[in-house]
Amino acid sequence: MSVASRSWTADMNSSGKKGLVSVRVAPNRWATSSTRLAVANDGSMAARSAGGPTPTVPGQSASSGGFGVSGVSSNSYGVYGFSPNSIGVSGNSNNNYGVSGFSSNSYGVYGVSNNGVAIFGNALNTSATSAAAVFNNAATGNVGNILLGQSGQVTKFSVDGKGDVTASGNVTASGNVTASGSVTIGGGTPILEHLSQTTTITVPAISPSNCATLPSLTFSGASDGDTIALGVKNALITSAAGYILNYFGWVSAADTITIRVCNPRGPSNSILSGPIRVDIWKH
Repeated sequence: MSVASRSWTADMNSSGKKGLVSVRVAPNRWATSSTRLAVANDGSMAARSAGGPTPTVPGQSASSGGFGVSGVSSNSYGVYGFSPNSIGVSGNSNNNYGVSGFSSNSYGVYGVSNNGVAIFGNALNTSATSAAAVFNNAATGNVGNILLGQSGQVTKFSVDGKGDVTASGNVTASGNVTASGSVTIGGGTPILEHLSQTTTITVPAISPSNCATLPSLTFSGASDGDTIALGVKNALITSAAGYILNYFGWVSAADTITIRVCNPRGPSNSILSGPIRVDIWKH
């Protein structure tokens, strides 16, 4: 169909094929306030819902209360956009979705841009349930994927239906990282929890070949058999006098750490006091 100077309205529902409807119209012409779709002679498209503002950018849509762009497909793309130099898919809505796409067996929203942004999302609502982009996999049983991040059509990271994140490259975080489950490093033994605290100790004078047990320390969460690492400053270990003290610790009772200090050789140490760090690793 070729029309030189009229705008057309259309309701399109794809059953698995793209290119089901082809329209040519004059650029940026709107027939009535209920116009839904306009396709310009250069191939660009703009859309709006009833009563919505007229878009000024080809390829962009706007809505005051409904969907800016909405597409449904059984076997192909719900919404498909391509732009050589700008945004592949862009939609604006004051109170609903800017762009909404659904597909049973393909992509809900698919955008391509050679030199711009393929899909752009922007949200002004500060509600905790609002977001610039929401990806929902409605399949039952947490199967499939919520998000695939690809480069050159090769998946580099993914978020599956259970929320598990897999990345083939490096992951860098400038803020804090919190994991409620275990952490596995380099394919080794999973770490369930890491606990750490500092405390000030006082070490009495210990004669050579003798040891001293320090007063027990309260450490919430400590369990019998936990792995313990001690961070001891050099001033608590040795001095110019020539002694070298050895420290070791263990969980002597629930929530309780005991530290023992030995002087295997050299002269007796002077009375020492200072901070020590105790780390616990749970597996």
